[in-house]
Amino acid sequence: MEEWRALAETAPGTCTAVALEISGAGGVLATVDRAHTMLGAVAGTLRTLPPAADDDVPADAFPHTLLEGAHRELGRLEALHASAGYVCELYAQRALADREASAPYMSWRGHLYDAVVGAGDAKERLRYAASEARAAEAALRVSRSFPGGSHGRASWRAAARRLAIDAADNAELALDALRRTRDAVVLESFEARRILNP
Repeated sequence: MEEWRALAETAPGTCTAVALEISGAGGVLATVDRAHTMLGAVAGTLRTLPPAADDDVPADAFPHTLLEGAHRELGRLEALHASAGYVCELYAQRALADREASAPYMSWRGHLYDAVVGAGDAKERLRYAASEARAAEAALRVSRSFPGGSHGRASWRAAARRLAIDAADNAELALDALRRTRDAVVLESFEARRILNP
């Protein structure tokens, strides 16, 4: 039993580390927030351009690589979180006579569920945002192939703007899901400690 307890004692620290990597400086939240700001700037620039004007939106203004990187990092953190949940569950199976009657255990399971759902929502929104950012960049490239002031340029530029707005909206939804995930993981860490120290 002691080896299970020793393993389970790593779960709260792992959860805390996951929460810090989500919300710390340079973490997933900061990356997605930066991408969200960039997408808003692109959409604003495209909205204010006169129809005949050349756009001055640089290629690196579209943050699809940031969003894809955040998606990958969140997948890594999901795996760490899953391992912490697994060892805590194994310990609870052995240490608690009636898990369903244990308030800390039931609370822990609820927070675990919330974290898993939040991370899944965030990954889905990050995937959408990255795809829309790539499509916005492509639409803007196509718009540049038309003469200034032409219907084709205006139509493709409008499509690029709509896609940038959609990407920004999905990035904002990903931010919300990431915050929910972080909060659930922090609460899960506290409940894991309560399971270990009743």
